[in-house]
Amino acid sequence: MDKNTVNLTISVTQLCNFLVGMFDSEPILNNICVEGEANGVKYSHGTCFFILKDEFSQVDCLGFDIEVADGDKVVVCGKVTYYAKSGKLRLVAKSVAKKDGLGDLYKKFLLLKEKLGAEGFFDADRKKPINRFASKIGVVTSRNGAVIRDIERVVARRNPTVDIVLSDSLVQGAEAPSQLVWGLKCLDGSADTIIIGRGGGSAEELSCFNSEELVRAIAECKTPIISAVGHENDFTLCDFAADLRAATPSVAAELATIDIVEYQSALLGFVTYMQNMANDRIEQSMSECKRCVSALDKSCGKLIMQSQYQAEASLYAIKQAAERRLAKNQADLELYLSRVEGASPARVLQRGFASLSVNGASVKSVKDVKIGDRVSARLSDGEVLSTIYDIKSGVVIK
Repeated sequence: MDKNTVNLTISVTQLCNFLVGMFDSEPILNNICVEGEANGVKYSHGTCFFILKDEFSQVDCLGFDIEVADGDKVVVCGKVTYYAKSGKLRLVAKSVAKKDGLGDLYKKFLLLKEKLGAEGFFDADRKKPINRFASKIGVVTSRNGAVIRDIERVVARRNPTVDIVLSDSLVQGAEAPSQLVWGLKCLDGSADTIIIGRGGGSAEELSCFNSEELVRAIAECKTPIISAVGHENDFTLCDFAADLRAATPSVAAELATIDIVEYQSALLGFVTYMQNMANDRIEQSMSECKRCVSALDKSCGKLIMQSQYQAEASLYAIKQAAERRLAKNQADLELYLSRVEGASPARVLQRGFASLSVNGASVKSVKDVKIGDRVSARLSDGEVLSTIYDIKSGVVIK
């Protein structure tokens, strides 16, 4: 062809319509049966959407009133069409026949899951708790995907003080597992929590998250890991190995952070509650104190009156006892004085007795005198002097 020849220029719609007509005019494509493994099965308004694939290739499929599950090995019979609106090739199924057993790819998935599960990589007791108060979150995903933007948006809304560190990685294809592992190793220990994931996709596109190498790397990480791969119905071995699985990357960002506004509100509510509790307690204590003081005043008044009555009664009893004692002592004293007075020498002399003495010494016995001694006899009204002429012994005065 001459290089100066002008090529025909057409619109996108014209090109797509040409392709649609080409596929519709090919007889073999209007009634063809294709064998493969079903993956990414989803139902919407009675229509079943899935991917039919083998080890090397895949094609989008849809069908009405058919039943198929992930991993089924099937033969799909139908028509190959070109869908102009999305620019994709599709196999519209008229019928789906299941073959015995599961598909080879799904069997590999189950065998690897069983192997890693037996080694304890999925055990609940090895999962680490997620730090909701993280100050730094590491993210392993593609810098060009929506995952990092969704996480940044959610974190900025919930807690803008949190730093996000991205480790850029492929999230599908043969090279993706090694890059994902490298991203985990780079962030391990430098972040409080790591989020690994990607948006939705077919089972083939998510297959890198079923890598044995990645599962072992997750298990070796000291930092808690949240897996956010695909949509809510998508499950990978990465989800089972991670410390926590999130339905979407946005949910993972919520699980990795605390809503600071809600937390502050809850904290303020708790402080208010504690203040109210303290005020109630203070009021109760003051009321109790007033009641105790009032009761104590009444009790003290009664005690004071009782003590006063008891004191007066005691004083009266003491006074009476003292008076009785004084009267008795006075009577005893008078008796003693009477006895003493009765025994005094003056009273004795008044009864006719005399007190003898020789040279000033009292005479108590006849032995105290001898004949010729001058004896002084003291009487009640005077003294008589005499001389001893005779002494008689043995005479007893009764």
